[in-house]
Amino acid sequence: MKDAMSYFCFLTQRHRKMTWVRELKYNINASYYLIRVETMIKIFR
Repeated sequence: MKDAMSYFCFLTQRHRKMTWVRELKYNINASYYLIRVETMIKIFR
């Protein structure tokens, strides 16, 4: 039972790390897109 719990904790930690990496990539893409939009607005002004 203890081994199963530790394995489950390991899986959830790995899953959390994967989601954290995915969120980081999404945040980088969103900030890059925002910077592009801001530069386009400055150009069109």
